[in-house]
Amino acid sequence: MNQENTDKPRIFVNGEIDIVAFSKTLWYEKVLIIKTIGIAVIIAILIGILSPAQYTSTAVLLPTDDSGSSGLGGLGALAGMAGLNVGSLMGNEVMGIQSALYPQVVESYPFKNKMMHSEFNYLEYSEPISLYNYMLADTIPSFSEKVLMYTLKLPWTIKGLFTKDGVVDNNDYGVISLRDNEVEVLKELDGFFSVEVDKKSGLVIITADDYEPILVAQKVQKAVDILQEYITAYKTKQAKQSVDFLQEQFVEKERLYKEAQLAFFDYKDKHRYTVMERTSYEYQQLSDRYETNLAVFKSLSSQLEQAKLKLVESTPAFTLLEPVIIPHDKSWPRRSLLIILGVFLGGFIGVSLVYIKHRISIL
Repeated sequence: MNQENTDKPRIFVNGEIDIVAFSKTLWYEKVLIIKTIGIAVIIAILIGILSPAQYTSTAVLLPTDDSGSSGLGGLGALAGMAGLNVGSLMGNEVMGIQSALYPQVVESYPFKNKMMHSEFNYLEYSEPISLYNYMLADTIPSFSEKVLMYTLKLPWTIKGLFTKDGVVDNNDYGVISLRDNEVEVLKELDGFFSVEVDKKSGLVIITADDYEPILVAQKVQKAVDILQEYITAYKTKQAKQSVDFLQEQFVEKERLYKEAQLAFFDYKDKHRYTVMERTSYEYQQLSDRYETNLAVFKSLSSQLEQAKLKLVESTPAFTLLEPVIIPHDKSWPRRSLLIILGVFLGGFIGVSLVYIKHRISIL
């Protein structure tokens, strides 16, 4: 035993590591290092085999520039330095949501709620099913779980019947009230989509991972659609309200105009050869009413067309630089990467064990 210890080079000299001696020690303990590397590689291979495959889908968007420029050039900039918003004074449209806020939009409740109730194609189902219904079906206990619920877990089952967790409050408090199942599904969507915004180019990259290639592509496409709808609804809200209001007024004034037109020309035909003061008075009244309604109708028609044009102009456009494609290659697990990591990690552990072993031997 003593002879074996004397054959090993001493790696610590005056409390410091001798690099040459330590290298010889590593060669002397190569069997231990090879074993740790082999064990780490085997673990890495098992992780690669047993881990479920994940697929990544990506979409790249180039949104329109919503910097709020009004075409005033340097005048707008000078007014901004003075603390004045020339755009608001000139009646410009509402600025859209900046692309830097897209990650917050994706994590917001309205976005998640719409995503939760959107239908997707799952391998287990022949027909599309919403994410909420899929998660709800996944939480239904199996036969074996039901047996446990009413045998070994019977006390907890009885306790759950008297708790408030499963009670649905149907009272209207003027705010959003969620069921427990909805809360669980919304939690599943936390961080599901990754939204990166390139500040220089303005590109928006939406990425998601899932266990089914078609499913993850559908989810990313739905995220793109919902995001576009959300941004468009926000940007065009005021213009759309104007169009809706003018449309209602247009329908009403068109009805009044046609009534006045019919009454005027009907009276004109009936009294074509009648010459009386009263007839002239009634004719003038109907004529004035007709002309007034005609002028209002033409004015509203012009305003409605202008409002529709403004609505089209204010609608943001999204350029899809990289469309959503169904992934074919797995993004995880990458077995080659796992093996490389296993080699490095096993080597590091082996070297650490050699160091600790010799450190303990000199104590």
